Amino acid sequence: MKRREFIKLAGLSALGLGLSSPKTARILFAGDTLLGGYYNGIYGTQDELVKILKKMEHPEEIFGELRNYFKKADLVWVNLEGPIVPESENLGKMLKKSFPLKQWERAGEILRKSGIHLVSLANNHIYDFAGEEGLKSTLELLETSFVGVGRGEEAYQGLIYNFNGMQLYLIALTDILDPYNMLATRDKLGVAGIPEKSSYHKSRTLALVKRNLKEAKADFKIAFLHWGPSSGSQIELRQKQIARILLEAGVDIIVGCHSHCKQPIVHYPKQGKIKKLVAYGMGNLVFGGKQGRQALSCAIEVELYKTSQERWLKYQVIDFIPNARGDFKPELIVK
Repeated sequence: MKRREFIKLAGLSALGLGLSSPKTARILFAGDTLLGGYYNGIYGTQDELVKILKKMEHPEEIFGELRNYFKKADLVWVNLEGPIVPESENLGKMLKKSFPLKQWERAGEILRKSGIHLVSLANNHIYDFAGEEGLKSTLELLETSFVGVGRGEEAYQGLIYNFNGMQLYLIALTDILDPYNMLATRDKLGVAGIPEKSSYHKSRTLALVKRNLKEAKADFKIAFLHWGPSSGSQIELRQKQIARILLEAGVDIIVGCHSHCKQPIVHYPKQGKIKKLVAYGMGNLVFGGKQGRQALSCAIEVELYKTSQERWLKYQVIDFIPNARGDFKPELIVK
């Protein structure tokens, strides 16, 4: 499914419902997803997950019990952490960094069969294989819709998602650029990124994002962010600053990842019907490579409600350990 084709139409409210009955939609968000491993001629190749996937008759089962939540959602949206590249490609094209990442060539198929509808490609690893070449390969091999990449201003344009008379506007951004030249330009396919590291209120890219948000006609506006520290549960000041700018610009839900572990979740107002939600970090979903970096993570299930008078949301946090048993399947934490 191509980027601009991602418009899902569903039926009207069931016959007989009163005008005051809310329209609803359910979204499931999850974090960093690497259906592959670390590939580097200097540091070696760690592809334990790929070996496991190749032995599975139905590799989409790698998402374990979380697939039960996928099936209930109208939209499942995750971060795809790294490019999808054919196995026949030369690993010498991997970027020379400590942990260059690459997805297995069947990653797109696995995502589709698992019930994942949308991926964010705005992250610091999508250029890890030969830069723009690896991103082009990803778009060719993906079997889901995507957001967060493009040429120039196209990368910052959101997707419109329609369900049951409710319209959503979806964007993805990365505050982490590695390498710096992965930023989208008019002549180059790249990511929707925030290059500034301070004075975010003066950011040209955020000004573009705010303009797009203002022009978007939607009941809910949602942003998927790649930001914060590379590890750890503590929120950085810049995350709070960017979140505030986006919330003031009209974003209703912000979800994020990059820290590889769960970070705090806040909602506004603190009492009554929730109107805005920020999940700073969801951690990993399924993540190949070093098994030691598999800390407490979560998925966020959000229920959206709309009547002719108001909009609000409810959410639940689904905690899990991404690789508790060494098979890379998420293990839910029973509360």
